[in-house]
Amino acid sequence: MGHKILFADFDGPLWSDRVIRYHPDNTNATHPKREIIAEAMRQNGDTMAAHCLTYWKMDEVAVGMLNWLMEYDHFYTVVSSTWRELCTRDTIECIFRMNDLRLELHEQWATDTHTSKYVGGWYDTSSSSDDRLKQIARWVDKNKEIVDDYLILDDPSSGGTLIDESAVRWAKLDPSRVVIVDPFIGM
Repeated sequence: MGHKILFADFDGPLWSDRVIRYHPDNTNATHPKREIIAEAMRQNGDTMAAHCLTYWKMDEVAVGMLNWLMEYDHFYTVVSSTWRELCTRDTIECIFRMNDLRLELHEQWATDTHTSKYVGGWYDTSSSSDDRLKQIARWVDKNKEIVDDYLILDDPSSGGTLIDESAVRWAKLDPSRVVIVDPFIGM
């Protein structure tokens, strides 16, 4: 029996720019849940992520929509976000719990990493020849026996190549399974 998979980017879809900038829980540097996540990151060896953590509260509308989808039709989540390079599975699950997000990570919980460089506090993927589309296509190809259906959730910044329908088809993926959100609004 195959699985339904959600390939999830975080910044943009789950952490919209408006929530990162204006939600009171994200602007409070001493929020208790923020410290719980930072401590979990340190314990899991995600020291760089713990040092860079400036927000933790996800967009509550996105959380509600994904929780409703999960109740409606069970699926597994695969992290395609750059957060997979900064955090362990345990940390990602802690972040989900702190946000009451009931997503279940797939056994192979993340796409493979790409070549990017850490510049000025951010990962610069603009010069990378190995983009989000290729990473997801490799994951699907590697796991094609277990994938019944999938949905790709991203934004134009990190998922820019996912916007090009011909590129998506070339990668043997279905463009109708790609959802690109406005990063300011999120889901």
